[in-house]
Amino acid sequence: MQVFRILVGAVRDAIEGAFKAMFGFAGGEVVEMNVRRDHVHPVVMIPPKVAVSELPARLKGQTLIKLFNKFREMKKKPYWGNLFWAKSFYLGTVGLGANVVGSTAAF
Repeated sequence: MQVFRILVGAVRDAIEGAFKAMFGFAGGEVVEMNVRRDHVHPVVMIPPKVAVSELPARLKGQTLIKLFNKFREMKKKPYWGNLFWAKSFYLGTVGLGANVVGSTAAF
């Protein structure tokens, strides 16, 4: 698989903004975020009403829509078989208390 190292500059900023907006809307919070040139490591707190198993697909889909709307030229490039995000991801959860769950993920 070819790796595209394009998550820099304005694209990086747009991804950070999209993640923070999505978690804020869902009642969660981005605690820490490391956007590398070819992948993202967010550490997030999410409310119990958000299904952890649905989180990666939701994030990938919504950030892709926002990126393609903002950077229309990206739609024309053949990222990962015309997909922007790779199919794989890592997701781990840690219980912090009775009502609080923290998650870490890499996309």
